[in-house]
Amino acid sequence: MTAQLSLSVTRHGRTTVVGLAGEIDIATADLVAGMLKELIRMGHTTLALDASGVRFCDSTGLEALLQTHDEAWKAGGGLRLIGVHGALGRVLDLTGCRQVFEMDDMALAG
Repeated sequence: MTAQLSLSVTRHGRTTVVGLAGEIDIATADLVAGMLKELIRMGHTTLALDASGVRFCDSTGLEALLQTHDEAWKAGGGLRLIGVHGALGRVLDLTGCRQVFEMDDMALAG
């Protein structure tokens, strides 16, 4: 089975918005973590992850998000999750990690 994930990066004011669609799992978590880490390294420390298109997230995906949250915070920024639902929402609830992230219900428009 081929894992599918699409990523987009846009700016919304001072925030770098990363749109994810697909699955954040063992097959894609390193890609997600690496791309987010590179954005932070480039100075994009205020990140918003639009998760409205995420269909699945496992523990490796959650680990990638937690690492990004920590790295952004250490760099003086943060990671906000937007449009969390479904499997990602359940993983955050089951692990008690929902309160770790700042969250918004709706995706950012353009």
